Amino acid sequence: MYNCKVMNVEEIEKKIYVKKIEEKKKLEFSLEVFPPKDDSDGEKLSNLIIELKKLKQYNPTLVSITYGAGGLGSREKTLECAKKINEELKFNCMPHFTCVNSTNDFVLNYISEITKLGFNHILALRGDKIKDDKKQSNKKSHFEYASDLIKFIKNNSNINISAAGYPEGHNEAKSLDDDLKILKMKTDYGANSIYTQLFFDNEKFYIYFEKAKKLNINIPIIPGILPITSFNQTYKMTQMCHASIPKKLFQKLEKYQNEKEAIFEIGYEHACNQIKELIKFGINNIHFYTLNKSNITNNILKECL
Repeated sequence: MYNCKVMNVEEIEKKIYVKKIEEKKKLEFSLEVFPPKDDSDGEKLSNLIIELKKLKQYNPTLVSITYGAGGLGSREKTLECAKKINEELKFNCMPHFTCVNSTNDFVLNYISEITKLGFNHILALRGDKIKDDKKQSNKKSHFEYASDLIKFIKNNSNINISAAGYPEGHNEAKSLDDDLKILKMKTDYGANSIYTQLFFDNEKFYIYFEKAKKLNINIPIIPGILPITSFNQTYKMTQMCHASIPKKLFQKLEKYQNEKEAIFEIGYEHACNQIKELIKFGINNIHFYTLNKSNITNNILKECL
């Protein structure tokens, strides 16, 4: 009897262990791309499809497609790109939608176009205003902020809405806490998930995440990871989007800035470490800023999935 009882306990413990493994959430990820510019013959878009195809084996949850800066992006280009990706690769697509310089009718028409194409998910953004104040003042707009857009779409459609988050605060926000109050407004108005701006210091994300939870922001907050492949490009992007580079990482990148392979390796190692630490923190969904290239993202997924 004693031996039989021990065997039963061992079997039960084994079943519990297997169940825990089965219940452990697998890392999910999404990809961000931009519609190629100056692509009259469609060659660049075809090349983008080739790059994304290399990542299909890892089953991304969705591909987000940017809309353009300064309110000058083309919805046609965004939707053309999304349609091509969906047709060729069967990926779920999340077109970006900036509301700067937009009217109510424009937004309603764009939502109609999106749903007719079979898409049911957008990333709602304000977008960058035109730098020329005179030109900007002449533009008719019914939307001042992304929160206005989210509220309007929620009241006029059943489309799934995601919002942008900024782990180091939006560059126009007075403080991180003020920016988080705006994020809370976005969620209260109807955002179902948050995709964050790129960051290189996980501590910034952890602080942001915990502050968001204290404000009862309980929708998924998905961290945005930019794998570094160029020092100059990365530095320029961080200046534009108000993101910092940790001192040690910056010194490494600066030292090897003219050595392409070394920068690639530094970027790969840092992104892998970021993701592994985020998983330990409890995150199971990552958003990759691919810059329309697959190579480094492919290597990272091999290591981290």
